[in-house]
Amino acid sequence: MKLLFLITAFCQEVRLHVKEEQHGVTYLIEILDLILKQAASENKSLQPHVVLNEEQVLLLAEVLKTLFNLLCKYSMSQPMDEDDPLSHRLVSFLRDLMLCEVKPSTRVGLLRTHVINLLTAVPVSRLVYYSCTSK
Repeated sequence: MKLLFLITAFCQEVRLHVKEEQHGVTYLIEILDLILKQAASENKSLQPHVVLNEEQVLLLAEVLKTLFNLLCKYSMSQPMDEDDPLSHRLVSFLRDLMLCEVKPSTRVGLLRTHVINLLTAVPVSRLVYYSCTSK
């Protein structure tokens, strides 16, 4: 995952290829989904939020950084469509990640920093939609 992050950070051609032809955003969002489902299944207690371990947080950080490369750098030439179901799904996962508990707590900042960075690549109208519907 770290290699994919580095390649998408430095090679525009690869970034566009991964996003457009390989459907990289879709697959990376699926990875977010799998990690959250795994963490939820490991959480046998009655805690209201999913608890992420350090390994999961580190993998999530790499996925979020790669998504940022694909969405932010790409969005300079063509922004993410507001009606795109991927943006809806991505914001939903980012919200879930912000609500997760992290063990050890020293990794909370790492996860939240990357979530917030990625939120800057999401259309504002999608964020407003979520803030209005979550109340």
